Amino acid sequence: DPDLTSIRLVLNPDRMSLFETERALTFFSLYGLSVDALFVNRVLPPEVSDPYLADWKKNQTECRQQIAEIFSPLPIFEVPLRRQEVTGVDRLNSLSDTLYGDKDPAKRLTKAQSIRFELKEKKYTLSLQIAGVQGKEIDLEKIGDELRVQIGRFKRTIALPQYVAGLQPTSARLDDGTLKIVFEE
Repeated sequence: DPDLTSIRLVLNPDRMSLFETERALTFFSLYGLSVDALFVNRVLPPEVSDPYLADWKKNQTECRQQIAEIFSPLPIFEVPLRRQEVTGVDRLNSLSDTLYGDKDPAKRLTKAQSIRFELKEKKYTLSLQIAGVQGKEIDLEKIGDELRVQIGRFKRTIALPQYVAGLQPTSARLDDGTLKIVFEE
C-alpha cells in the first residue's frame, strides 16, 4: 500500500549507480511502489582538498547535479563520506542527526513521484516531473528499451519497462513541469 509503505533508494555519486538507480525508480513506479527519498552516499566533503582526489570530487559534483535534475521532486539526502565506517549507536545517531535533523525518519518524506506509468484506453502514458525546463520543442528518440528525451538543454535517457519498450512514443507535451509521453502500437 503506497500510503503506508515507501522505498528509499541509495546510490553513490557515479554514472553507473545513477543509471541503475534511475532504472530501479522506473520499475518501482511501474508497479505502483512509492519512492519517497533518495540518498546519495559517500559524498566527498568540502574539506577534502587532496589533489589526488580532485578529479573524483569534480566527477561527484557533476553527478550530484545530474541526480538533482533527474530525481526532482524527490527529497535528496547527501551522506558525506565519513572518516570511519558508520557502526554503533553513537555513529548512527550522529548520521541520523546530520541527515534528518528534526524530521521523523519513519514518516513518509513526500508523496511526489518523479516518474509514473498509466494505462488508459490501451495507451500507456509516461508522466515525468521535470521542473525548470525551458523549451517548446520536445525531441524523442527510442533506441531499444531506452527513450531519449531532449527539451532545450534538458536531456534524459529513460530505461523503459519491457511491455512499453515494444511500443512507439506517439505524442509528448509539457504541462506545468510534467512531461507526458503517450505510447501506442
